[in-house]
Amino acid sequence: MDQANGMELGRRVKQLRLQKGLTLKEIEAKVGVSATHVSEVERGKTSPTVGALSKIAAALEVNASYLIDFPIGQKVSVTRPGSRPTLHLTGKAVQMEVLTREQPYAEMSFFMVTI
Repeated sequence: MDQANGMELGRRVKQLRLQKGLTLKEIEAKVGVSATHVSEVERGKTSPTVGALSKIAAALEVNASYLIDFPIGQKVSVTRPGSRPTLHLTGKAVQMEVLTREQPYAEMSFFMVTI
């Protein structure tokens, strides 16, 4: 597995672990993969063996294939004027509007900033 794929796998593992509210130690206790190893996988420092990946997936209650073969979401997401979340910076004449909805595994988000 190349470094980019390792980073992506690690990001997926961490995102799912946090969504499920699990700590590294809880993963370790559930399936016996050390918290240190899971942390290294999450940071893209190491690639798990097939056995370790299967155990991590079991702790996260997903199939191992889910961690390495992510579903492709919508290519484009748009928020229309009037339905965009707007952020105002305190004490500044700056307004930010969110132009894209949050998508699983999104590579980018876009904002319109008015000064």
